[in-house]
Amino acid sequence: MKISDLELINCVNQSTLEALSVTLLAWDFRAFYLQGESIIDKKTLLAKVEKDLPMPVGLRPHNWDAFVDCLRGGLSSLAQERVAIVWIDAHVMLGSDLQDFLIAIRSLTDVARYINTGGSGVSHEMQVHIFLVGNSSSFRPFLTESTVS
Repeated sequence: MKISDLELINCVNQSTLEALSVTLLAWDFRAFYLQGESIIDKKTLLAKVEKDLPMPVGLRPHNWDAFVDCLRGGLSSLAQERVAIVWIDAHVMLGSDLQDFLIAIRSLTDVARYINTGGSGVSHEMQVHIFLVGNSSSFRPFLTESTVS
């Protein structure tokens, strides 16, 4: 995989998380890791997002709209040109609350598209990519050119 092959949302098998992390660093991404082992629904997701992802000072993601606003504001304030949101153990919420999981993915996608297209408040060109990391065959191994032989 090359950087140009990245999708907005990428599903990655947990067994290749280290390769993903090393590659993101080599590609000059600032990676934020959402630790998802305890995320089972909207309430637990919003609590973890507040701790693990960049948020504007004084704002809390107490509902879906606030989640989008807070994440948009937090990411827009970063100086990095490349940002990765890596949701580890995404399969936990996927298996426990599909509806909220889909809303969360839609919200993350909306924020990434907003940042990637230079929405108002974004002071410089940025790329945001989302990586859903899980333990099932639905999550593909992350392979780079150096791991493919």
